[in-house]
Amino acid sequence: MQYLDYDRVKSRFLSVTGMPAEEFSEGSIFDNAEQFVLSHLNKAPDELTEGELRLCEYAAAAVAVYDHSMILWLTERPVMSETGKVTAQREKGDVLKAASELRREAFGQLTAAGIAAPLEFAFIGV
Repeated sequence: MQYLDYDRVKSRFLSVTGMPAEEFSEGSIFDNAEQFVLSHLNKAPDELTEGELRLCEYAAAAVAVYDHSMILWLTERPVMSETGKVTAQREKGDVLKAASELRREAFGQLTAAGIAAPLEFAFIGV
């Protein structure tokens, strides 16, 4: 991560997911989350105040939670029944809905701080 503090983002992510640090193999989830947040800012990352950086770290953790939840939701989990039939079981949509709401709330804070447009903002040309 170039602009945001990796340890703070990871700590927030782990506290929200309840996952022990030793069980989490992060890959590039936090780098991707940082890029997502930074791509939505209307201010250069090196111009952010300490407080704005903390809001961005919170948003990056929320994005990582959303991405992780999406991966879990989409991952097929084979389950074998008593009769030997194998089916794919998926996570409940409630987790993804909650992760989506967390991400939306985090971006609402960035918007309220004046450093990002609303996540659902769409420009319509006339």
